[in-house]
Order: sequence, then structure tokens, then C-alpha cells
Amino acid sequence: MIQGHRLREAREQHALSQGALGKLVAKDGAYISKIERGVLVSVNTTTLERLVTALDTSADYLLGLSDQQTPAAPTPRRKGPARNGPHAKTAPLTAQPDAACLRVPLMCPHCAMPMQPLGDGARVGCPGCRYSVAGAT
Repeated sequence: MIQGHRLREAREQHALSQGALGKLVAKDGAYISKIERGVLVSVNTTTLERLVTALDTSADYLLGLSDQQTPAAPTPRRKGPARNGPHAKTAPLTAQPDAACLRVPLMCPHCAMPMQPLGDGARVGCPGCRYSVAGAT
């Protein structure tokens, strides 16, 4: 549940009106007003992500899970010899990696399920909603 007073504080710190913030997150000013007044207490993850990005704050802060307003710094990557295992790099990155280099399955944008190869070999599809993409394999 998003905390309206925290959203208002973060918005005012960035000198944004409700309408301006609404445009940044693909909503209108009335939507932002409803959140701030507590009429609307839940938002979808896409909207939350857009609010966090627009206000340069953390999702935990807006949700009332943390008092730390600024997002935590990303954990630095470990430097050293390459690791063995599923996340080890097997080849240098190229502009168009082939399917054999991909270690993480493609995820369906609708239901976040892993995409699976379809019978024709040239497409991948979601087993949940039947969304498919050509040339992703």
C-alpha cells in the first residue's frame, strides 16, 4: 500500500505539480491526487516503478517499508577471476547474441512466465497466455 504523504513529500521536493508528475508516469493529476489523499492506496508495479524513477526515491520508502528516501546504491560487482556455473560468461557480448549464449529465459511481458520454444523453431511463446514472438530464438 503506497503512502500518500510520502509521495507528496517526494513530489514537492522535486518541485513537481500533481499534473506534471502524472505526465511523467503516464497518468493524470487526478490520479496522483487520489494517491496522495489516500483514496487510491494500491498501484500496479509499472506505475510504482515510474513513480520511483520520476522522483528518484525508493519503492520501499513510498510503500512505507523504509524511512530511507533515496534508493540504495547498487551492490558493486565482484572483480576477479571468472566463475563457473550458470552465470559464467561463455563468450564476449555481441550486438546480436545467438540463442546458445542466452542464460536467462525470455519472460512474457503479460504474465511474467518464461517463454518456451514453439514447434516451428523460429518463435517462442508463453504457455500461459499464448503470447508469441518471432525470431527470438
